[in-house]
Amino acid sequence: MNANVTIDAKLIKCSYLRVNSGLLTITRSKLLGRIDVVGSGRLVLTDSEVDGLNQDGPAVGFGHVTVLRSHLHNSQHGVLCEDTCDVRDSYIHLDSIPSGSGRHMQAFLSNGGTDATLVHNTLGCDVPITQSDGGCTADVAIFGDFSPNHRYTFDNNLFLASTKLSYCAYGGTDPKKPYGTAVSNIVFRNNVFERGTNGKCGLYGATTSFDTTAPGNVWTNNRFTDGAAVNP
Repeated sequence: MNANVTIDAKLIKCSYLRVNSGLLTITRSKLLGRIDVVGSGRLVLTDSEVDGLNQDGPAVGFGHVTVLRSHLHNSQHGVLCEDTCDVRDSYIHLDSIPSGSGRHMQAFLSNGGTDATLVHNTLGCDVPITQSDGGCTADVAIFGDFSPNHRYTFDNNLFLASTKLSYCAYGGTDPKKPYGTAVSNIVFRNNVFERGTNGKCGLYGATTSFDTTAPGNVWTNNRFTDGAAVNP
């Protein structure tokens, strides 16, 4: 797609929709497929549903994306963000994986990027671990694989618990990654972490890889559902 397009109250059957330029606005609709926003393209998705048809890749990616009051599911990732993503009041939950798949899954993922804001969302991943070591990594994962990570805000979100994911949140700092120490202005505040059957949110804990000493990083008022503090 290379032009400004508005879609309202439609069932969209398009397994792969690519926005190269222009603005795609989708409201009150259901998409069967995935949306990739690249180049100078932009997306505004409001009051809609994206069923990713269990494809590899994100339901919505990669940059200049706005998601409001929407439901994203049935994909490898809910949102994969590289640049300028704003996700609010939405439900992103991954609950299926192809048999034998080795894919790693997250409700929100960045392998390097800038300017992501997630406010008042419900984020979850709950798929079985496969024999090929596939399954959930986290509800939210920030990894320094391809470029530095800067200016991410997670505010007033609910992180859903599952012992099928490692941690509910990866905070971006990992010296073993190529850009794992190039991190700044990662903010987690006022989020609620559900306690799973093991009391930890994820299999190993609620969160990992968050550096409280990195420039601009903030961790404040993040709590479990029972009110206990979640510490990075």
